[in-house]
Formats: sequence, C-alpha cells, structure tokens
Amino acid sequence: MVKHCSYGTCKSDSRYPEKLMGAKFIPFPKPKSDLEKCLRWISCCRRPHAQLNVDKITKHTYVCSKHFISLDGPSDEYPDPCDAQTGELHRARRKIIYLSQQSKSDDLNSKTSSTSTDDSPDSHAMECCLTTQTTSNPVIDSSCQTEEECMYICQYQILLL
Repeated sequence: MVKHCSYGTCKSDSRYPEKLMGAKFIPFPKPKSDLEKCLRWISCCRRPHAQLNVDKITKHTYVCSKHFISLDGPSDEYPDPCDAQTGELHRARRKIIYLSQQSKSDDLNSKTSSTSTDDSPDSHAMECCLTTQTTSNPVIDSSCQTEEECMYICQYQILLL
C-alpha cells in the first residue's frame, strides 16, 4: 500500500523516494489504543475536520519523519509532530463550546429582569451580548446591532485552551 503523509500540506509519498530525502513514515496513533495521543496528532496536523478526524484514522494513516524534531520520529521530549518548514510546534486550536438553550434563556432572563425595563428586541440583544462578553472584547460590543447578530454571538462562546 502506498504511504503518504497526513500532515497539513506535506506531499511526502512512498511512490517518489527521491523526494523523501531519507524520511520514514511513522504510523498514526490509533484511537482504540491511545485516543488522547491520536487527538493531539490530529490537532497538530492542521487539516480540516472533513479530511482528518478520528473516523478517518486507519492502519494506512502515516506522518513522515520530517515533522518531528529528532527526524527519527517521536521522542520522549517531543512526542507530537510539528511544522517541517519552520520547525514550529503549533498550539492546539480554539475550542467552540455550545451553550445550552436553558443556560442562554436563564442568563437572558436574569439580566433583563435585574437591569432593564425596556422589552424591545434590541435591548434584549444588547444585554445578551453583555452576559456572554469575556474580558474586554470590543468586537462583541460593536457587532451586536440586531437581535439576530446577538443570538449568533450568544450561541457560540470561543475559549482558548
């Protein structure tokens, strides 16, 4: 079976050994044996979810040794792949946490009952933005002009790992 690298836009392929420049192929960690490591490698590979996810990992999924600091594969010090051109280790991506419908309505109701007497949709939208605002993010304040925009912001809260 042909081996090709699953990392980002890497084009290492076992059919073209002259382009490999001595690189080896390291099998991807399998979800059944080490799910945590598998998820870390998927995150490091920087591919869209549709192209690389837990369901797509098979015994034929590999990462080439160009993506490891030691160039021999994972080591105790650097167990995860990195960018081959820059040698940069990528941090994990942002997580999107979906707020439940119940907590959104509870937050909105408690905020409106305690601070506002105006029942217009725009006032609810602005208060919803205030309840979901983290630290100081001016984008949330300025972009929340309509109830529809505010509900979009309220549905998704982005947290850094």
